[in-house]
Amino acid sequence: MASRREILQVGAAMALPFSAPAEWATGVDATIGIRLDTVVYDSRYGVARRFGAESRLLGHRTREFNGDMTSVWYDDLYYRWRRAPAAIAGMTTAGALFCFEQLALDQRMRILFRAEHRAVGNGGVAHRMIGPEPVLSLAVNRVPAEADLGRSMAALVTRVPLGTPVANAEFHSASSDIAGEFALYSWVIAPSVRT
Repeated sequence: MASRREILQVGAAMALPFSAPAEWATGVDATIGIRLDTVVYDSRYGVARRFGAESRLLGHRTREFNGDMTSVWYDDLYYRWRRAPAAIAGMTTAGALFCFEQLALDQRMRILFRAEHRAVGNGGVAHRMIGPEPVLSLAVNRVPAEADLGRSMAALVTRVPLGTPVANAEFHSASSDIAGEFALYSWVIAPSVRT
C-alpha cells in the first residue's frame, strides 16, 4: 500500500438506471454508460458538492473529501481496487485528479473522460474536454444550457462508454459556478479495455 507521503509526493510532482433530466436522454443511449463504483468530490467547492448530491440522487455511492484525498484512498479505494479494478468518477482539483490517476495506473486503469472547468471573465466558465465523442457532443449541446454545472456534469459522467473513439471539445457556458483563478475537473477513471 502506498504511504500518505508517497501519495502527497505524487500529487505535488452504468451505474443504476439513468434518471437525469429528460433533455439529457437524447443523443446517447443510457445503457452504454460504464458502471461507476464510486463518485468522489472535493467538498470545499459548492459546484463539487452539487455534483456529489446529484450523483447520490442518481444512485451512486459517493465519497467526499476536503482537499486531501488520502482518506478516500486509505479507507476505501485501496481495498476495493485490491479486490478488483472498479470505475470511479469525480469532480476535484488537478492535484487530486493526478493522484487518483497515478494510483489507478497500478490497477491497469486509465482516464476515459476529463473535463476542465475554468472561470473566465464576466462570470463564465471555459470547458476543455477529452473523451468519447458521443459524450462530448452531448456536453457541447447540453452543458451551456444548464444552470447548474455540478448537476449537469454528474449526469454526464454516467454516460461515458467504453471502447469508443476519443475526441476533444472546447466551449463556454454562462454558469458562474466556478470563481477565481483555479480550475475544477470532472473525470472518469476505469479499467483499460483491449481493442
